[in-house]
Amino acid sequence: MKKLIFLILAAAGFVAAFPARAQQLYYPPAREAYEADPTIVRGNYTLYDFDTPAPTPAPKGFKPCYISTYNRHGARTYGSNSGYDSWYAVLKAAAADDMLTPAGKELHDIFMALYPRVQLRGGDLTEIGHRQLRLLGMRMWKAYPDLFRKHPVIDARSTTVPRVMLSMIEFCDGLKTCDPTLDITQTASQVDRSYLNPLSSTNPNTIPADRDIESGKDSYRRAYHALMNDHIDADALLGRFLKDLSYAEKGGRSTRMDLCRLLFNVAVDLPCVTDEYDLTHFLTSDELFCFWRAENFRFYSVAGRTPVHRGRNWALEERLLRSIVETAEADLADGKVQVRLRFGHDFYLIGLATLLDIDGWNIEEPDPEKVDAVFRHYCSPTAMNMQFIFYRNDLGDILVRTTLNDREVRFPIAGFEGPYYPWTSFRAYCNSRLNVAKEILSSTK
Repeated sequence: MKKLIFLILAAAGFVAAFPARAQQLYYPPAREAYEADPTIVRGNYTLYDFDTPAPTPAPKGFKPCYISTYNRHGARTYGSNSGYDSWYAVLKAAAADDMLTPAGKELHDIFMALYPRVQLRGGDLTEIGHRQLRLLGMRMWKAYPDLFRKHPVIDARSTTVPRVMLSMIEFCDGLKTCDPTLDITQTASQVDRSYLNPLSSTNPNTIPADRDIESGKDSYRRAYHALMNDHIDADALLGRFLKDLSYAEKGGRSTRMDLCRLLFNVAVDLPCVTDEYDLTHFLTSDELFCFWRAENFRFYSVAGRTPVHRGRNWALEERLLRSIVETAEADLADGKVQVRLRFGHDFYLIGLATLLDIDGWNIEEPDPEKVDAVFRHYCSPTAMNMQFIFYRNDLGDILVRTTLNDREVRFPIAGFEGPYYPWTSFRAYCNSRLNVAKEILSSTK
């Protein structure tokens, strides 16, 4: 996996040096990537890779003076209780009537052992997630000790979702592990929802249809299901576990394919919960790959540069980017806050990367069967984050370095030195992207 990510990032860095975008350089063919590393099917449940490259040294005379971030929450259980409840009900009913195959009995035993640990915990931050965010907080302090030793004022804000609030708390506790005397204000309020969760109804730029972007209602949902129905035999999959397929209805799902999809998602999420069990071996290699492609397409359709929403889905992230730019401008001027930490969700980080036109996140592909050539949602792991680190010299000049998952991001603007960009140039670039978003939002209502 690490070798694959390195090749992807190296290719993206190479392409960034040229105006023309050669999308074939971004990702190796999906099937080859999967055969080289089957764990890519975990997608957005991929655990954060802490083995990251060393940063490019700052230009002479420049020292960190300000940090602004947006962080995804850490590892969690599968997003809804129904994913666990459906299979629990199916397996329990079939077992009671001796309707399980040998593979079904094996799946039943694992699920019965697992269920008490996940029941009513759909979408909860796991112990792994707690550790991830605490470690990221510690890493930030250790990466910029000169800034934190000056006792900076730290403002942390999260959405009101429990796993996100707990992620904020853990990150801040990681900072305080390094220095218990740090001054950190932590807030989780609806007042910040419009930019931390741009698809929220509190965002003044949203229209009723925006609230259906994540669900895919009337947009990409048909193509999403086709990627599964056209390539996976749900009856054959369920027949491995059930002697009588009518028991699949015990799970209360609308289709048998939906029940199969839930097994895939619970299986690929399981490493976020525990390493005691493995459920992926209950699905064939082809099934795992096809489910991954479908989920990858779904993420692209919600937050990537899909043509489906005419850019509106990622343009809504202008509230988040505007918050980053405007608070940085004010904070650098008055010096009242030196570190701003924001905590939210993966869709919005993907959308932010798309809005910023970051290489590897900015290619439009209208064919659902080809999306995996330009987009891979395993690059949005648990604890995903984007950091904007500001540096100042004795003359008052300010540079900005941006990282995505602790890897430096290059932009199509003139750099002062390597990934370090003059704040004035970077701000102008961000404002140009905000103007693009504004045009999209005004034309797609």
